[in-house]
Amino acid sequence: MVRLSSVAIISVFAFQTALAGKLECLHVYGNGNLSVTTKILTQPAGTVSDSTLKKIQESLGLDEINFKYLQVLMSAYGESKSSKKNSSVIVIADHENLAQALGKTTMVVPTAIASKSLMKSVPVTEYAAIVAKKAEYEAVTPEVKFWVKKLMAGTGSGIVRVEFLKDVYEKLGKTGSIKIGSKGTDLHAEVTIDGKMYLLNIAELQILQLLAQSDKYKQVIFHDVVSNETQQSIETTWSKPSALLHGQTLSEVAVQKGEVRSGPTVQFHIPTIGESGALTKERSAPAGHGLFAIEAVYATLNNKLPKTKKGESLIGVIGNGEDLMSTPSSDIVGWMAKERLPLVMVTTEKTALDKQGGQIAIGFNSKGQEYVTIVEKAQAETAAKNGHPEQTDLFGALGLRPKDNKAMFNTNMVIVNYNALQPKLAQLAQKVGGNEKLLALIAPDLITNTKKQKSADGIEKSFVQLEGAMGSVVLKLDRLYRETFNGEPLVHFLNIGKDYRTQYFAPIKSAFDFFMQFYSDRFVVDGNAFKIVDQRPGAIPKVTLADDFYKEAANVLSAFKGAKILELDELSIEGASVLVPGMKLSGVVKIKNLSGQSVHLPTLLQQNKFAGNELKNVNITIDAEGMLMITAAR
Repeated sequence: MVRLSSVAIISVFAFQTALAGKLECLHVYGNGNLSVTTKILTQPAGTVSDSTLKKIQESLGLDEINFKYLQVLMSAYGESKSSKKNSSVIVIADHENLAQALGKTTMVVPTAIASKSLMKSVPVTEYAAIVAKKAEYEAVTPEVKFWVKKLMAGTGSGIVRVEFLKDVYEKLGKTGSIKIGSKGTDLHAEVTIDGKMYLLNIAELQILQLLAQSDKYKQVIFHDVVSNETQQSIETTWSKPSALLHGQTLSEVAVQKGEVRSGPTVQFHIPTIGESGALTKERSAPAGHGLFAIEAVYATLNNKLPKTKKGESLIGVIGNGEDLMSTPSSDIVGWMAKERLPLVMVTTEKTALDKQGGQIAIGFNSKGQEYVTIVEKAQAETAAKNGHPEQTDLFGALGLRPKDNKAMFNTNMVIVNYNALQPKLAQLAQKVGGNEKLLALIAPDLITNTKKQKSADGIEKSFVQLEGAMGSVVLKLDRLYRETFNGEPLVHFLNIGKDYRTQYFAPIKSAFDFFMQFYSDRFVVDGNAFKIVDQRPGAIPKVTLADDFYKEAANVLSAFKGAKILELDELSIEGASVLVPGMKLSGVVKIKNLSGQSVHLPTLLQQNKFAGNELKNVNITIDAEGMLMITAAR
């Protein structure tokens, strides 16, 4: 037994007293350089008292889960600063070096080129297999509580919509200044139901979609995921009287059907890392959707879940808020309940549209054991800068080459069977040293974004925003579980084939996506199911619109008003904007506008005696003088 001398005891007491004093100062002067806080939060998990952490939380003005997430990020930040863990270059294997990849920690093997034996480490079910057992799986959903979380914390600055919202306000009879909310609450579609047209936003359609199928479940639990910028717009969506509902609100209808609302989860802006290397409130920012994976694990570990009775299942989903189709169907929910799957990540077959996004791969730890990870474009770019120039092109080509397997593209939809997950997480926490240690170990791979910002006195400073992705948290949890329990996986994958893709994955990343889904002939809005129906499954067009003109939703709706794009495979418009209202676009259409001026293409074509109203497999160039040249696309 080690005995402390009275001097040592006094010293420890003095240190604690001094630390408490510093924390009190921090509480009062929390807007400054938070060096003390930084040192404390980068300490190993479980080494700081709850009372100290509580004082820090109060000083930062964060709620429980946002502070917990900051702890997780700072733990990862501290580890990265004290080790070379994150300094290694991740290299994607190709067919030539696949054999050399085995056992190397810096090498990953994407599913596109993984052997059958290697793919055994990736438990995956094709959605077509679930469809084949639809009746069997749907038979269990009456005993499922379905907990739905839609991510609507971001304002989606990639789609400008001020002019679009002016039109919406006028149609809805709203007054006052334009206020940007989430994409889900701002983007409205004209939906025809029983012969009458209604102007409904995507968030409304998502809620109506769930209410329409709520009789399939024991209960639907709606859980809003918002930020300070978007919370009011979500509340307005729930509380405004609806002509479709005969003057009732969505909230009232949900209550009448026995459904409930939980939450909300509010994503806070958290401090960033200043030039001193310490946290600072001079700039704050959201820290990525890794928060919501940490929240799910934290709630499971601490039993902060909706209650279920014996025989019932609690199945939850985290999906994109602007994606009307980001909700699993009842056969998928029933599959998870019946098969007792704890965690499912939803992927889809990679297409030419997905060259920029993350895809599933297999890695190898220091012992040569396999684990599943996500390989990102940024990793390929880093590898290219560090002696592997082929990596960037390889990343984009994976899964699209003739001899490749299907590449599994991450949709960012995660489905959780809390009843199956809870006992497994409890066992894991016990093995690794407690709940706090577990959360620290599954911290997402840090994404560091450096931003410049001028202070009030005009001095420009650099700030590092710490961010993390949801998929990274989920797969690190899976890796930890595998390494702790003899290779047993925790995460299962549900892969959606191309023909089913838009039934579960139809994100709105651009104003053109919005036009295509709700204002074109490419999709039809089902006014009974409140879903979009793909009129040409498996063939989403690749569209590149260079001019900033196309970022505004109103401009895109005007530029493509009445255009037919059902048979369009690829569209690119370079240079200044080009308007194609009423035209039919088919096959591959490439347009270069070098005139420096916006061009109304139907008028220009008419002036040049162009017969017909269809552009099919053509290259169009408009030169600096406005002259037109048309050639066949190759």
